Formats: sequence, structure tokens, C-alpha cells
Amino acid sequence: MKKIITLILALIITITALGFSGMPAFAFAPSVSTGLQKNPYYAGREIADSSLEEFTVGNSVSKKYGGKTYYTNGTQLSKRLADALESRSRTVTLYYLSTSVLRTSNSIINTMDRIFAEATDDSFRSTCTGGDYQRWSMDSWEADTYIDNYDGSYYYYRIPITYYYYDTAAQEKQVNAVVNSFVNGLDTNSMSDYQIIKAVHDFICDNTVYCYDALDDFESNKYAYSAYGALVKGSCVCQGYSLAFYRLCKELGYSARIITSEYYDWSTYSYSGHAWNLVGVGDYYYYVDATWDDEDEGVNYDYFLVNYKNLRVNDDAQEHVPEEKYFDGDYYYSTYGDYIDENNYNANDPYLLSNCVMSLSGNTYTYSGSKICPGVTVISPYYTELSSDNYRTYYKANINTGNAKAFAEGVGDYHGTSHRQFKIKPKKMGNLSIVSGGRAATSLKLKWTAAGGSVSGYKIEYYKNGKWSVVATVTGGSSNTATVKSLTPAKSHKFRIRAYKMASKQVLYGAYSNVYTTCTTPKTPALTLKTAKKSITASWKKLDATGYEVQLSTKSNFKSGVKKYTLGSKATSKKIGSLKSKTKYFVRVRSYKTIGGKKYYSAWSTVKSLKCK
Repeated sequence: MKKIITLILALIITITALGFSGMPAFAFAPSVSTGLQKNPYYAGREIADSSLEEFTVGNSVSKKYGGKTYYTNGTQLSKRLADALESRSRTVTLYYLSTSVLRTSNSIINTMDRIFAEATDDSFRSTCTGGDYQRWSMDSWEADTYIDNYDGSYYYYRIPITYYYYDTAAQEKQVNAVVNSFVNGLDTNSMSDYQIIKAVHDFICDNTVYCYDALDDFESNKYAYSAYGALVKGSCVCQGYSLAFYRLCKELGYSARIITSEYYDWSTYSYSGHAWNLVGVGDYYYYVDATWDDEDEGVNYDYFLVNYKNLRVNDDAQEHVPEEKYFDGDYYYSTYGDYIDENNYNANDPYLLSNCVMSLSGNTYTYSGSKICPGVTVISPYYTELSSDNYRTYYKANINTGNAKAFAEGVGDYHGTSHRQFKIKPKKMGNLSIVSGGRAATSLKLKWTAAGGSVSGYKIEYYKNGKWSVVATVTGGSSNTATVKSLTPAKSHKFRIRAYKMASKQVLYGAYSNVYTTCTTPKTPALTLKTAKKSITASWKKLDATGYEVQLSTKSNFKSGVKKYTLGSKATSKKIGSLKSKTKYFVRVRSYKTIGGKKYYSAWSTVKSLKCK
């Protein structure tokens, strides 16, 4: 029976591939499963593209079906996966659009490997937790694949994927705390680039030991393959060392990559791998292997900012021979290869700007819409302040909010470059206000003017019981409304708002708006009617209100012939007399609260009608 079903399904897919369209979705219900697959960049697995190659990722083609948007390979699809990997999502469903049918598990595996490669490409998302950091934090994955539709040109694939990581989202938060503490604790205005990179190297080596247990018992020690192992647990293997070094360098604004090798391990009779780093200091790139520099008797520097020849010293097992895929294509050579120094870094060259102390006149500025150019001071190792004749300055990313950079480039006897990061925080927010029709008894819809400067979002705070607390977080810089719920009716409420920008994993806040005081409406009265001879009595329960307004009309839309009655706070009914017998009347009621000399009305009650006796 299984063979017959398989043949029928294969026939359906084959017919579909020949060009028949308009087939119902149920024809594509069966799935193809991949089984558990290791990360394609690990030893023993290969993908068609280089690990350091820059992918040309354009915009995805998108199609709608069943309320979902399906994407071909491209920016939108890569972003979907990159966001999931960065947040350590265990499961993610990709809606994939393809011009060809994926018939076998191998075709699914190759497709998913390619999407993973694009989403974790360092040029696609070069943040401290993107690129290589995502690529080497994922251990394995598995997926089922469903064809939801075929429109004659594209197959609509729904692919639920389960990812297995070396650390969790909660553990990544602990990593963030350690990273922020270390980065904020460095006085980069009194350090050279060399000293900053050395501080990263030493921090990792001083606080980490090699986890040999992970080699024998992976499941119990898989954290050792993550930055969490290095920075929080203090125990990791080479992958953890290199992830931690990459993360800290990127946080401080330095270009870094993770390099791996594949070699035959005679102790286990299998292929193994090693990981280390490539980091840019000044005008050149150098190799760093914190794993091999971390010795029992202390920190070693044999593999710190070295050239390839010295990286290979004592490397009998060829652990430092990069995999061939690192050299596929022109991207590696144009971006890194041509700039890897033939010599070790010279920390004793007093005329090399990356050995000089570079400081800025300020480290945090407020967005203004114009270029921000802090003053730059450079002091040589001889404790001599250099003049503008010895270097020129230039800036990058210094308009919008986030991390910006200032550079000093040597002139004359001085050579090389140095740089420092500075931050541009959002500007002070303008005042809040109420959206038209956004005032209700238990909610208020607030609005504001977007901050500008590519902010990440906004946080609205509410004052209660003597303190401020966040009641709404709105992501997206162009957003300008939010609804605050669960408020007390007929009361004054205080709010304020500020914009924020995510700079790596640090949050840059702008100044608060002025405090905005407004109020909710009273509750809407529940109306009941009764009639007596030539009269109607409207009744309701007492509410927290200053008063009530009752309206009566012979028209259900209250457009004409309306009689209005205003009553005080103690009123719970209104008898309306001198009416016409056997005439149908329509009645409604609302409450109001006077705050600050202004009346705030509730919504009208449900309109009720009654024929007068």
C-alpha cells in the first residue's frame, strides 16, 4: 500500500511539473522529510559556495497564497531566517517559492543549505550577532516540506524547520550582559587599537579553560561550542573561543571573521575541525588563535596578531590549514587575502597609528539630521600629541542613529589608520496626543511624530503608584500610534515616550517627551426604558461620572426633533413627560466627567425605543 501511495504521489508531482496549473492544494499535502542534518559548514559537510564568499542576494520574488507570502531566494527570505536564527528560534516556517519541484530529501537539503548560507553571510548581516556568529551557533536542523500550490510557474513550498543550537535565547541574554559589561568597562579613549584587541584576547584567555569533556560527551557539554561557554560558563572548545573573540571585536567596531580547517584526527580516525579568527587592525588583517594561546600557566601570545607562517608553527596536524572553500571566488582575496599582512603585527612601531592612543571629544551624541564629527586627538607612544600634519580624519555612518566611526589616517612619517566608535542616540520626542476617536473608558490610542534617524522603535511609559513603567513598546521607526489598554475609566493618566535605537545589542535611548496628561472617558451607561401615560422614564446604574446626558427623538438617527437633558452625578434616571400617546420614541444616554474644566463624554448607550402609552 505504501508503494502504491508513493507511486501515485510521484505521478501527481510529475504531472504538475509538466505544466498543469490550477490543481487543488490537497493534491500536494504529502511531505518530504530531510531527517537530522548537521550544519553545512562543519567538517565532513560541504556546500557549493565559499564560507567567506559574498553572496549576491537581491530582492526575493514574492507571491501570495492562502493568506501567506512566499519568497524565492533573496533578501526577504534571508531576513526571515536570519531573524529566527538570531533570536534562537527553535522552529521557523519558511514559505519558499521555487520554479522547480524539490523531489527528494537531497534537493531539500541542498536548497536549505543555500538559504542558510545566504542568511548567515557576513556581508548580508554584519552585526555582532549576525554573519559568522549565527553560522557557527547552529549545530543541526531537520525539516518537512509541503507543496501548498502550483500556479503554472512557481511551486509554493511550506517548510517547517527545527533548528538545534549550542545555546538558548536565555543563555544569549547572559552573553549580552557579559559583553556589554566588558565593552562599557573599556576606556577606549586611553587605549590604542592594539591594546583594545589585546584586551579582548586576554579577557577570553583569562576567564576560559578548554573543555576536554566536550570531546567525549557532546550532549552534556554542547554549550562548549558557543560564546556562552566561553564568556559565561568559562569552559569551551575552539569554536567557543573564536565565537567570543568575533563577538567582542565586532561590538568594538573591528572587522573580524571565523576561519576553520578540516583535518584527519588519527586519535579518533575521523575528520575533525579547528576554528580561529581573522581580525583587522589598522590597514591589515592578522590571525588570532585564542585557543592555542590559552595555556595552563597563563596567557601566551604566539598566535596573537600573527601572519600565516607563524600561525602554522607547531602545526604538525595541519590544524591551521584553512579549508579550500575559503579561497573560492574573488571576494576573499579582494576583501581579506590582499590585506593579510606578510609579517606579524608590529606593536613596537611608534609611527603606526594603531599603536597610538586615539580619543574623541565625545562618545555619545544626539541625532540632528546632519553629519556629526567629534574632535579627534592622537597621542603617540612617546606621549606626544600629534598635530593635524601627522594625520587626517574622516568619518563613516555619522548621520543616522546607531554606531558611527571616526578614523585617523597617518600622514608623513606616520602610517596606517586607527578608528573609534561613537554613538548617535535618537533625538528628544515631541509631545504625545490622542488619535481622533481614540479615547475610550479603558483604553487610549496615542499618537506622536516619528523621530527620524532610522530609530528601532519607541517605548511609552505610564505613571502609576509613584513610578514610571513601560506599557507599550512599538517597533519600527515609522510607526506613530499605540493603544494603551486596561486603564481605569474616568481618570487622569500620565504618559511619556522616548525613541530607541539598537546599536548591536546595546540600546540607545533618546530623551523623553514632555509628560502628557489626559484622561479616559467614563463607562457607558446601560439604558433601560419604561413608559407610563404620556411619559417615558430612562434609567441606568450610577457610574463614576460628573453627570449624564439623555437624548430623546422620534428619529432613530437623532437627526431632528432631539430633546436633550443634562443631569448631575447622583442621577440614575430621567422621567420625560408631555409626550404623545402611541408615538414611538428613541432614547440614548451617555455619561461625562469634568477634568481640568473640560467635559469628557462616554460613548452613547445602545439606542432603545418604546411606544409611549
